[in-house]
Amino acid sequence: MSKLLSQKDLSEALGLSLRQTAEWTARPGAPKKKVGGAWKYLWPDFNRWYVEERVGAAVERAKPDNLEEARARKTSAEAELAELQLAKERGQLITVEDAAKGADEVFDRVRARLIAVPGKEAHRFVGLKKLPEAAKALGEVVDVALRELSGGDLEGAA
Repeated sequence: MSKLLSQKDLSEALGLSLRQTAEWTARPGAPKKKVGGAWKYLWPDFNRWYVEERVGAAVERAKPDNLEEARARKTSAEAELAELQLAKERGQLITVEDAAKGADEVFDRVRARLIAVPGKEAHRFVGLKKLPEAAKALGEVVDVALRELSGGDLEGAA
């Protein structure tokens, strides 16, 4: 059974602001009836109409402007997928998991080398009394550690 609602009651029933409700009630086809000089809105007819209008608008927005444009986007997407598949088969891609594993291995090497620095390099600092001497010794330690981590030649390391 239908009942008649005021714009305020309709607004509350739909969960819209009064301004939004006014915009919807002004649209053609909105189920309404003039009663005593004021508009009343048929419920639940208005709700069904409102939902159908919203769904229709969403469907229209989802439609491509033209079929050729949609086909071109599809063809482009298929080409990109084919290129990715080819790169994968050629071994030119790396998975996120493999990249994370590689990064973890690098960080483990860095962590191990940094943890080893005090025990391995403390002798360089024994007896140093001046800041410039300590800074130079520390720079040498850092240089050696960086070369070790990068796999560089350590022959010339002091």
